[in-house]
Amino acid sequence: MNDHTDDLQFDQAEFHEPQATMPSDCGHCQEPVRDTYYLCNSEAWCDTCANAFQTSSGFFRFIKALIFGFIAGAIGSGIYYAVLALTGYEIGLIAIAVGFLVGLGVATGSGGRGGWVYQLLAVALTYSAIVTTHVPLILKELKPMMAGVSEGPDGEQAAMPATGDEPEEGEQVADAEVADAADPMPPVALSGLQNLVMLIMAFAFAFVAPVLSGLGNIIGILIICFALYQAWSMNRKREYAFEGPYSAEGNGA
Repeated sequence: MNDHTDDLQFDQAEFHEPQATMPSDCGHCQEPVRDTYYLCNSEAWCDTCANAFQTSSGFFRFIKALIFGFIAGAIGSGIYYAVLALTGYEIGLIAIAVGFLVGLGVATGSGGRGGWVYQLLAVALTYSAIVTTHVPLILKELKPMMAGVSEGPDGEQAAMPATGDEPEEGEQVADAEVADAADPMPPVALSGLQNLVMLIMAFAFAFVAPVLSGLGNIIGILIICFALYQAWSMNRKREYAFEGPYSAEGNGA
């Protein structure tokens, strides 16, 4: 039996570290990495993205998140209103989709920072996008009231058009008179101030309507809550830890 224990050496252990290689693409912008890169939460970022992220202004980042979130909310609101107007139903999945679009817009505009400021912004934009879909319907109900359809041009109660005495048996009424009696008086044109007041009233009522409806609209309230939670959860605060810069050989620069 051959003994090969003499060939084994136990007095020294050698460890070989895997050689670090430069990543091909930035994990943030997906562009090719050039000479140096950073590690952000163990993900390789190019030098441009890392520097821009760490030196960006909080004010401009918030404005960007506001703009992106507003655009996303406008798109979602348009889709939501179109479905509501065509079907007469508030489809929950669309409302939740509005929350997703707004949450994504705010997160994109903020650079993925997250935090309670962006969460509140996303919730406010989502709620606004959903409830303002009812504004056109509310305006449709308010306009006759503001225009005073039941009032004459002088503000007096409009009476039914007179057709003379009741026709005796066998007497025919002129077609023109019958048509005039059937047609309501045209609505009074609204002034600019009246239109402004009506618009403010419509928005105010739209914002409080879900709360005022109470248990009578429990399903609608739950739908809105799910949408708000979607937008809130997508903008949770994220921690970013940067290491580097590293050169192409993986050594600290």
